[in-house]
Amino acid sequence: NETFLRLKQMTTIHRYDSLLSTITAYFSAEEGASEESIPHFVNYLNEHSTYRDSLRLEIEQSLKDNEMSWMTELWAEYSHVFDASSEDEARDWVTRNVLSLVNQAGEQPA
Repeated sequence: NETFLRLKQMTTIHRYDSLLSTITAYFSAEEGASEESIPHFVNYLNEHSTYRDSLRLEIEQSLKDNEMSWMTELWAEYSHVFDASSEDEARDWVTRNVLSLVNQAGEQPA
């Protein structure tokens, strides 16, 4: 039933609130994302290893979660990050642009 599916989708989204908030803050046009925001993001991750590790785990879990629609989340009413033409393209964008920065930050000295 439609109500059940909507509730299920909302639960899935809430599972990744921290991750979605981070992506919105650093990559969304509405939040004024710019070339300067990415180094700030990496510096923040270098300074906060616990947050970086939990964000990495959240990204990895969300990429494996078939109920999570990155295509929808990256181009939502409240946040315009990347207008993907498919779910695979959206997940690839998250891997290349977010997970890679999280991993890069983990390799740099704080």
